[in-house]
Parts: sequence; C-alpha cells; structure tokens
Amino acid sequence: MRLFLCLVIIITLHFNSVGQNSFNSELIVGGITSQVDGDNYGGFNKFGYHAGFFATRKLFKTDLEWQLGIQWANKGSFKPSQPNKGIFDTYKIKLNYAQIPFGVRKQIKKIWVEGGLTLGYLVSSQEEDQNGIISPTTLKYNSIELAYYAGLRYWLTEKVGFSLWSSRSITPMANSIEITTFGLFGGSFNNVIYFNLNYRFLKNS
Repeated sequence: MRLFLCLVIIITLHFNSVGQNSFNSELIVGGITSQVDGDNYGGFNKFGYHAGFFATRKLFKTDLEWQLGIQWANKGSFKPSQPNKGIFDTYKIKLNYAQIPFGVRKQIKKIWVEGGLTLGYLVSSQEEDQNGIISPTTLKYNSIELAYYAGLRYWLTEKVGFSLWSSRSITPMANSIEITTFGLFGGSFNNVIYFNLNYRFLKNS
C-alpha cells in the first residue's frame, strides 16, 4: 500500500509539470464489461465504469508515444438468474481498483495501436447473491494486481476519440497459484473489456 501511494504521489507531481513542458494530457472515461477467470462462471456479464487521467509524450525520436496515468476501475463478475431454465440464484463480485497504467502506442494510418501494463490496488471488494451481501467472502482477494492491456484507438476529431481495450490479470487477483510438476494451477484473474471515450488537452490549444 505504501509503495502504491508513493507511486501515486510521484505521478501526481508529474502531472503538475505537464503544463510546463511538451507533454499532452488526456481524460478517459467509459464503461467496463468483465468476468473473473477462475470463479467457475463464464461470460462478460458484470458491467461497471472507469475514469482516468493520462499524460502522453513522444518517445524520444521515434513514432511511438508513451502514456502514464491514474485510473479508477470497477471490475468483477456476475452470474445472472435464468428463470426460464429454473435457475433463480445469482452471484456477483464487485471490485474497485485504483490503477496506474503505463504503456506505449503507435499510429498506423488513422488507427492507434496501444498496449502496456497496469498496477492496481484493490480499494474495496464485495460479493452478493440473491439474498444480499455475502460475508465472509468466498474468495481471498489480493490487494495488488498486475495486469496487461492492449487495444485500438481512433480520433474522431483532433481532441475527441474512442478506444477499445482488452485487459487481463498477470498476477492472480484472488487466491494463489500452485506450482506443480504438471504446471501452474489455481488463482483467479480479472478479464476486462474497456469501452473508452477520450478527450485530449493539446499543448498548443
């Protein structure tokens, strides 16, 4: 937790310098559809939201840009009832993360291809079924999550665009992995699709 807070402070100080140099900044908001791989329920049935602020800059003398941000993301999973099949129970995992995404992107004609890593801190977690909140929770959640993301971005105008990201945990977000002679087993992982609306504040605007 202390390391995460130190990183947030460093990034905040970094953002304060954005207006004093050649960095551009971006606001990103949007929706999330997610599932948890390893909870025995399939389907991207959990809908959430996210918002973040990013600083971007050209990477040296290349045609790449790097981006660093602070982001809030509402992830989890949801198993809905199916009365037509005689299934009336429900199950939902609600997870709120503060995240630090870092990545690079490259423009190919009108499309930007981007990808990178996110370091997330689990701010809160909750499980619910058809009867209400489950306590104690059925999963043992880890406070830190390392994930990757990859996606595409398209600018509708000079300042407004949209993007689509796919993201999955690299380290387990709950439980732990067991190493055996047959391979790795166990662990639960966030699997997320981000739908983003992007607005950038250009240096020369």
